[in-house]
Amino acid sequence: MRTELISIATPTHPLDGAYYTPEGPVDGAPMYCHIPARGWVISAHTYLDRLTNAPELVENAKRIECPVLFIRGDQEPMENYPAERFKENCAGACEVAIIPNCDHFYVGAEDRVAKVATEWLT
Repeated sequence: MRTELISIATPTHPLDGAYYTPEGPVDGAPMYCHIPARGWVISAHTYLDRLTNAPELVENAKRIECPVLFIRGDQEPMENYPAERFKENCAGACEVAIIPNCDHFYVGAEDRVAKVATEWLT
């Protein structure tokens, strides 16, 4: 099966394109978005679903009554991962851990993240 690259831009993510089959976007056809800055590929359907149907994290916090540990790397954008706002709205106990020198994928910070999570659980 042949795939082609087309150019797509969105206001929130700079994409270099979407891979799609020559048959076009039909149900079940593999369509993929490559996001170079993130280093991953997801289906176009999943990408569009996330843009339009992502749950409102801060708004939903008021419904969460169980204890929560919200971990964020200090290099992650606060507007995408609003740990402090989530904690303010959380109905239950919420602890926020900001991991220094850490991006979204926690590369090189795995031990620090594991320690924070382990200490919180014990």
